[in-house]
Amino acid sequence: MEAIIQFLNYRLDEVKFKIKKSKDKNFQIGYNFNLHKGGGEVILETILVEEDFELFLRIIGSFATKGNMDESSREQMFAINGTSILYPYLRSSISSITLTSLNRAVVIPTINIVEALGMGTKNLNIKN
Repeated sequence: MEAIIQFLNYRLDEVKFKIKKSKDKNFQIGYNFNLHKGGGEVILETILVEEDFELFLRIIGSFATKGNMDESSREQMFAINGTSILYPYLRSSISSITLTSLNRAVVIPTINIVEALGMGTKNLNIKN
């Protein structure tokens, strides 16, 4: 059986990394998607603030779709499946950037995408 959604590629669209001292800690992830006939893109943005650095990262995944679906089903598929596929690339990118810059890899937590999206907002509900 052929998949309804096919992952084509991803790219890091924007990266901002700053070494700085901070007493604040913050971790947020937001998502969005652009749908078009035959596919779309999932966009994940994260802000990660630790005691010694601040990182902003935007990653965009491109997907192709097959079959006919109503708009609501397409949105749900991109929100859940697209985000589930793209999230490990976000995690890996953060680990690579911090390892190169800080000589230690920061590993953000794995999450249950369905549960995290359950709030019905454009932000993933991350529990530390």
